[in-house]
Amino acid sequence: MSDSNIAIMGYIEVAPEDRERWLELAVPLVAKTRQEPGALDYSIGADLVEPGRIILHERYTSLEALKEHMASKHFQTFMAAAREIPIVSGPNNSRFYQGEPFSYGPSVLGNQK
Repeated sequence: MSDSNIAIMGYIEVAPEDRERWLELAVPLVAKTRQEPGALDYSIGADLVEPGRIILHERYTSLEALKEHMASKHFQTFMAAAREIPIVSGPNNSRFYQGEPFSYGPSVLGNQK
């Protein structure tokens, strides 16, 4: 892999009654990850339709930045705590992408200016 941007998009599923607890555990992770120099975007949130689904969206400047994130204390702390919540459907629902960002302009979005 070259050193172009890395994106991870996907979701995990927990029991609906566990989703809020999982999201609460993720708040410090998101806040600290967004401060990492190699993190371009890091978002975790509740799906609007599926009651146990948690949406994951991550972007990094490079594969090395992703590796540094995964080795970070805040990521390891989160993972240890999150392991206490059973995952119904997990990491195989995430996809990794590598590439360069591009701009597609307002014409693709219809009448937005």
